Amino acid sequence: MRCHTDSSTSRFPHYEEAVARVQELGDEALTGPFDVPAGRISVEHDPQEAVFALFEGQTDD
Repeated sequence: MRCHTDSSTSRFPHYEEAVARVQELGDEALTGPFDVPAGRISVEHDPQEAVFALFEGQTDD
């Protein structure tokens, strides 16, 4: 899976693939994935205790 990274975001071609991949790498879903008005989101916790969100939907860019 290719990922485009800029200063603070990573972009995956498919949201479900990204969720599956981070969980395969040992991340734990804290919440989600669930639908929000602008798309879908899940909040993950990685083995190094970093917390981050995966989002698919409309953005301002």
